[in-house]
Amino acid sequence: MMRALKEKYSFYRKLFFKSFVKDRRIYIFPTKIGLYYCGGIFICFLLAMTYGNSLAYTVSFLFFSFLICVCFSTNFSLKDIDVDFSDEQVLICGYQDSGKLILANHAKENRYSLEFDIKDLQVESLELLEADSLKKVEFRPRLWQRKVLKIDRIKVYTDFPFSLFRAWFYVRLANRIYVLNEPVKDDQFDLIEKESLKGKYKQGGDQFSHLREYQGDNLSSRLDWKRYSYNEKLYIKEFSKNLAPKKDLQLDLLSGNIEEKLQKLTYQIIEMTKVDQDFSVSFGRRTLGPGKGEEFKKRCLIEIARYRGDV
Repeated sequence: MMRALKEKYSFYRKLFFKSFVKDRRIYIFPTKIGLYYCGGIFICFLLAMTYGNSLAYTVSFLFFSFLICVCFSTNFSLKDIDVDFSDEQVLICGYQDSGKLILANHAKENRYSLEFDIKDLQVESLELLEADSLKKVEFRPRLWQRKVLKIDRIKVYTDFPFSLFRAWFYVRLANRIYVLNEPVKDDQFDLIEKESLKGKYKQGGDQFSHLREYQGDNLSSRLDWKRYSYNEKLYIKEFSKNLAPKKDLQLDLLSGNIEEKLQKLTYQIIEMTKVDQDFSVSFGRRTLGPGKGEEFKKRCLIEIARYRGDV
């Protein structure tokens, strides 16, 4: 019963936003303080009408003029602002626990006191967004739980200046945020030839295998500077003893309940990427890889966030 009501509420809410709320249109309404202020002006105007007092008329006019100026100023504070996510982001509790929201100010004036409302995310407020600039704002999940967050709408709002009015607009998006629980170290996890990848073996005693393009690895001692002088591209020299055998990370072999297994698997993926080692990941009947590097790590972590069992 409750589920049906929630689904019906969600349907009508989406229908309302689709029909009446336009993307990036600025809306404005008085705050609680603004309503009190409007009430004070109205009372002052009634007194002026009742007693015919010219001073009361003057005060009412000045207060009302100030209110109109603040209204236009608040509305203007959201003009020419754009909001977006950079790409699909993976957030890992205790490891990579914040994402980035990109703000662009296309106006020639600064923007102040910007705040954001995104379902299931806690976003930092921004006190100053300089003219013609880009800025990244950090966000975190409100609840750390393994899941995929569908970001379909962002609300940007401000009550600058004087907090008499609140102006806001909505931006429709179609982004995904992948949230993972904190990685758990598995004491039985053994990285194959981990010491050799950290430089235990010297290159002079190894047999050269091939060159591969540099991917931000912490392996500066194996950079081919001669090749760099030709085409200004960085390459890493691979030697036979640096090529550790592929490691197969299997979810089913880990101990604990399903969430504990996935936390241990997350730790293993991060560690394998740190030492630049080839590995594959098995989720029951599904296998990813082999591969290595940051892109492959991200792909594996996204699969962990999506994992709902072997179906």
